[in-house]
This record gives sequence, C-alpha cells and structure tokens, in this order.
Amino acid sequence: MRVTALPFVAACIGRIAWSAQSADAALLVLMLMPILWGAANSRLHAGAVMLAYIMATGVNAPAALAVFNQWSLYSAWLIWGVYSVIYAGLWTLCWSKNASRRAWGMLMAIVILTLPPFGTTYYGSLLTACGWLFEGWGIWGIAAYILLMMLAAAAPSAGALVMGVVVLMAFSTTTDPRQLTWPDVTPVHTALPRFSDSDVQARYDRTFELLDRAQAALNSPGAAILFPENSLGASEVRTQWLWDEVAHRYSIAGKTLIIGGAHVHPDQTADNTLILMGATRGILRASATVPIGSWHPWQQQGHMQSRWFDTPDTLHITLDGKSVRLGAIFCWEELLPWSWMRYGVLGVDRIAVVSNTWFDASGDVDASQKRSSQAWARLWGMKFTRAVNKASPYRLTTLSQ
Repeated sequence: MRVTALPFVAACIGRIAWSAQSADAALLVLMLMPILWGAANSRLHAGAVMLAYIMATGVNAPAALAVFNQWSLYSAWLIWGVYSVIYAGLWTLCWSKNASRRAWGMLMAIVILTLPPFGTTYYGSLLTACGWLFEGWGIWGIAAYILLMMLAAAAPSAGALVMGVVVLMAFSTTTDPRQLTWPDVTPVHTALPRFSDSDVQARYDRTFELLDRAQAALNSPGAAILFPENSLGASEVRTQWLWDEVAHRYSIAGKTLIIGGAHVHPDQTADNTLILMGATRGILRASATVPIGSWHPWQQQGHMQSRWFDTPDTLHITLDGKSVRLGAIFCWEELLPWSWMRYGVLGVDRIAVVSNTWFDASGDVDASQKRSSQAWARLWGMKFTRAVNKASPYRLTTLSQ
C-alpha cells in the first residue's frame, strides 16, 4: 500500500502546487516532498515518487510545448516523459537507505537542480516554497529551508513536526501579497498574436496597436509603464521613428516606457531584452531563455543567448524623485531560483517581470510563473510588477489547424 501511496500523494502535490486552479499559498505543499522522498522504501521507490511529482507538475506542459514549437502532441509527450525520467533519475541517485547519507543526498540534489546548467532547465523547484516560510530572510531563508528539507529527508516524522511548526509561524507573520506590487509602475497586459516574420502587415498591425496602448497608458498614474516580453519583436527601422516620438512624449511627461523586444546580432543570435525609453533610457537583457524553444546551444547562429554566470543587467530608474535599482525577469526565468538569487544577492529592490504565454491554453504555465515570482519576491523583500502577453483561444485554434 505504501509503495503506491507515496507516488500518488506526490502526484497530487505536483498538481496542487502548480495548477492554475490553486491558490498562491498552495506552494506550501511542496514541503511534503522531502518527507515523501525520505520515507521511500528503496532507491527505485524514491525515484518513482519524484517521477510522479515531476510528471504532475507539468501535466499540461506537453500541450503547451506542442503549440509553442508546432510539434505533434505525441512528440511533445515523448519529450516531456524523457525530461521527467532524467530529472527523476537524478533524485534516484541521490537517495540512500542511510539517514545521514539521505540528508546529504537531498542537499546534493537541491544544489544540482538550482545551479546551472540543470537549474536553468528544471520546472517546479522544491525550493520555491521557502518564500512563503521565510519572508524577507533572503539567503538565510534558503539556508534554513534547505536544512529543514535535509531533516525531513533523514527523519520524515521529525521533519513533518518541525515543518508544521514553521508553517504556523509563517502564517502568523506573512504580509498581504498586494504589498509586493510596485505601485509606481502600471502593467499593460496584452493578447498579441504570434505571426510569421515574413508577415509584414501583421508586424505593422501589432506596432500600431502597441503605439495606441502606449499613448493611452501615458495618462495612467504610474511613473513607468511596463509592457510584456517581446512586444516589439526585433527592431524595425521603418517604424523606429514612431517609437522615438512616443519616447519623446514620455520624456516630457517625466515617465518611462518599459517594453519587451529583441536585439539581433550579426551572427543572427538574439538577446531577449527590456527596452527603457522616455525619462530613463537603457536595455536589460535576459539571463536564461526557454530550453529547446529559444535556446539552441548546438546551433552557432539563430538562437537566443543565455548568460547563466554573467552579472545580470540592472539599471537605475527614477521614480517619484528617488533612484531605485531595477532588474528584469523574463518568462522562463520566473521559475528559476538561480535568476532570483542573483538579483537578491545584488540587492536589487525593484523587479520588472515580463512574460509571453500565448501558447498556454490551460493557464498552468502562467499561474506557475506568477506563483513562483511572488514567492521569490517575498523571500528577498523585493517589489515586482508583472506584465503578460496572455493566451487567446482564437489564436490557439488558428495555430493548431
């Protein structure tokens, strides 16, 4: 009974934690995973527990992959299955019957799945719950949570008791999620369609829609306006003068327009960027891009770049007469502890979070990204504003035909 019960519970935890239908605080159920992993009967059993969790976290991921990459659903499920087996295999290797070795195995697994390269391709990190438990603790919160996970893995019963006490303490001190928002910035959510690079008319249509939105947002009370990831696309020389005019208007109003774009290099590699125009000018580049979907390290040209170990870009932006340090988190990076940790260590106090989830019919990807951003912002005591290009049922139907 125990052999089948643990993987089943792990699968339930995966769905509860990352489903679009769950509340943000549902991430706290991730605390149970080290207990289940530590309570396994054997290494194979521990692997089955983690495989069930990983598969359940992204039960709707194959459908999103199929739309994003224009693959067949069968191919997307095959890739997701292989991905899940590889990461479950790592958890399997780290398990041991010996309690102390199992605790160190937990530490090893967490470190491997947090640092690049594995840490930049892992969906559903167990570390994400620490933002709800140790709000404002920063690196010490991560350390404290890892110690709790090690205890739970070595002694599941004792770990469950201690974690229960920590949860009660966390709920007695947690703040309202709305206090994490960045009131000086107005996010603009869109539902822009995906189109072929050769579709000139579609590019112009999108440009003029964005220009109208940017002009309308100029009247909002925020000192800055944030548009989603890749709203602009690659630079268009023919429409650049239009954006120069908008930037001039924002500058006169003392406001900053922050909008996602792409910078293409001569070798056809590209940077996913946030472009600041108006009162503050500059560019922020993404550190990590979506594996396979955008990041193709086997290609010498024609892919998005990843800068895992570079110091992440930051800019100083003036809001209400005060200069604040701004960082940027792009889409997939929302799920990566590594991206948030680097900004936390740098002491960045404002984060612009931009995403593009046009392919996400179920809403799971968008919900998971938002939930993760909220948790990590809690941990580091950073305010963030999030702008998303959300899915459109009409567009998804068109793409699938």
